[in-house]
Amino acid sequence: MIRIALITTWYPPAKGIAVSRMKSFVKYLSLNSDFQIDVYSISAETKIEYEKSNVTNYQFENRSILNSVKASPKDSFLKHNFKTVIRVLLSRIISNRYWFWSNCVLKALIDNHNSKRYDVVISSYSPEEAHLIALDFVKKNKVSWIADMRDEMSKNQGLSKKQKDILSKIENEVDKHATCITSVSKPILDDFIKLCPNVSNFQEIRNGFDHDLNLESWCSSDKTLKIGYFGTFYGERKPDNFFKSYLKIKDRINQKVEFHFYGVHKNFWIPTELKEDVFIFPGVDYLESIQLMSKMDANLLVLPSGVGKGVYSGKIFDYISSKRPILAFVDEDDVAAELINDFNCGYVNDFNDISKGADSLLCWINDIKNQINKAASNEQIQSLHRKNQIKKLEEAILKII
Repeated sequence: MIRIALITTWYPPAKGIAVSRMKSFVKYLSLNSDFQIDVYSISAETKIEYEKSNVTNYQFENRSILNSVKASPKDSFLKHNFKTVIRVLLSRIISNRYWFWSNCVLKALIDNHNSKRYDVVISSYSPEEAHLIALDFVKKNKVSWIADMRDEMSKNQGLSKKQKDILSKIENEVDKHATCITSVSKPILDDFIKLCPNVSNFQEIRNGFDHDLNLESWCSSDKTLKIGYFGTFYGERKPDNFFKSYLKIKDRINQKVEFHFYGVHKNFWIPTELKEDVFIFPGVDYLESIQLMSKMDANLLVLPSGVGKGVYSGKIFDYISSKRPILAFVDEDDVAAELINDFNCGYVNDFNDISKGADSLLCWINDIKNQINKAASNEQIQSLHRKNQIKKLEEAILKII
């Protein structure tokens, strides 16, 4: 039996891309009956129950004032922005918002290891506390360590110099003690190869999609076209340029188009001309979201340019699996654009190019009129299933052992 400890702040019943990644780690690694997986996560009101005997969850409370200012889709525009400002200010004041949880996890980790030793520890950033717990543990115990970075650390362009310096020091420690580094895309992983030359193993583990729905590729015959968006808007990741592109063609297409947004916060601009065509719905569970995506005539992907390379956005894999075309307002020189172009499953437009965006939308509408549906092949889609991505993690663990 190979004993694995997974340390993460992101875990069900919480929701989000990071949560889905951690859930898939456990879901598909536990298919190997030789693996015993202990998950160390933050406690929640809803307790997690497992049907599998080779998975145990240890949940510990995180006592932090930041818990009182969490954002909610029900918040108004002003309330959402107010909470964001408060969280930013508090995060600058509070040096370690996970101190209580970290201490509890480290103690339990050591106790369980002393009872029956671990073979591998996996920690997932962010936050950095997950790595710091693993670091403290592996320094004192001879255990292989997989540092799952997900995204950039010190290379994150949105951080202050002080934050980058802190993370750079942690990267130096990772370089000294980690056995393997994983991340969501090759450009990010390439950065870590340069930052951590002493680490011997690197593996790209994309986020992927996680369902086995049998969806059909089709082209709309409805007079009203529907564009879907699933998830949240934040920072520069807003649909402003997409709306501006659409307004350039609105009076030329003789076609009614509706915009269906699911789970978004009310923190983005809606042009007056489109108020009656924009519909905002609450967030839905995962499988329902996939089914809704598959009923759209296209799904919108918004990723600002110039915020670092290697950004897919988790929803891109779900969009591709739904067999509906993607309207991509992204960095044309990054991995999301490359994937869509390689799979011929959408229309790629530079995030800041409104004129080209209008042309892309015209191309999409003309394709629909000609009964052309851009969708990836079944083989391409299956390559992005989480079970196939986690298979690479399983192989990395066996190689380390």
